[in-house]
Amino acid sequence: MLNYKAIGYGPKKVVVLHDWLGDHRNYLGIERYLSQDHFTWIFADLRGYGLSRGIAGQYTLSEAVADVWALIEKLNLDNVALVSHSMTGMVALRMALEFSDRVAKVVAAAPVTDAGLELDHASLTFFTKAVTDQTTCGEVIANVTGGRYGEEWRALKTRLAFEASTEEARMGYLRNMLLKERFTEDIRGLSTPVLAICGRHDAPAFVEEAIRAKTHEVLPNISYETIEESGHYMMEEAPVRFASLIQAFIS
Repeated sequence: MLNYKAIGYGPKKVVVLHDWLGDHRNYLGIERYLSQDHFTWIFADLRGYGLSRGIAGQYTLSEAVADVWALIEKLNLDNVALVSHSMTGMVALRMALEFSDRVAKVVAAAPVTDAGLELDHASLTFFTKAVTDQTTCGEVIANVTGGRYGEEWRALKTRLAFEASTEEARMGYLRNMLLKERFTEDIRGLSTPVLAICGRHDAPAFVEEAIRAKTHEVLPNISYETIEESGHYMMEEAPVRFASLIQAFIS
C-alpha cells in the first residue's frame, strides 16, 4: 500500500497527490492554512516517491489509480475529494471516471489532463534529460515558474526533486503514463465537479487558456481559477490563496 502523511480529523476526507518532480512535502507550506476541524487530509506518495520511494512498480496510470484506490479502501474513505498536481491530474480524473460513486470532487492544479502530455521532439528530449540531469531539471523548474525566482529556489527545488523520487519512477511515469495514456473519449461528459487551478506564470501548456481549451468541451462540470502571482507550484508560491481555493471548492 502507498505510504502517506495524514493531518486533521474532520469529517470531509481529502486525498492529496503530488507532481512529477516532488512528493507530499510540496504541500508543507499550506498545512497551517488548512482546516483540521472540517477536513482530514491524506497526503499520499505514489510508488517511487517520498514515503513510498522504496516501492517499485510499472509506473503506469492503471497502477497509480489502483494504488490510490487501495489506499482509499484501506482507510475506509467515502465521498472523498481528490487534490492533484500536474501529472497526478491524470490519476485524479481517471479515478473520478472509474469510481464516480465514491469520488465527490476533483481539484486539478496545473493539470496534465486526460489528453496526456503532448511534446514535440525537442521538448521530449528536454524532459527525458531532466530525469537524470540536475541542470536540465532546474531548467524545467525555471520554465514552469516564469523564470521569476533566484538560483537558490531553482537549486533547492532541483535537489528536492531528486531526493523525492527514484530515477526509475521519474522515467517510468514520463514514458508509461504522461506520454502514453489518453482517455478523452472515455471521460467525455463526466459529471464530477472539477476545479482546475492554474498559475499565470506557468509554462504555456499549463495556463488557464490552454487547460480550458483541452477540457471545457469534455468536462461539463469544470470551473477554472488562475492565481495571478503563481507559476506551476502554487502550493509553494501562493500557499494562502491555494489553500483557500481548494477548501472553498470542496466544502
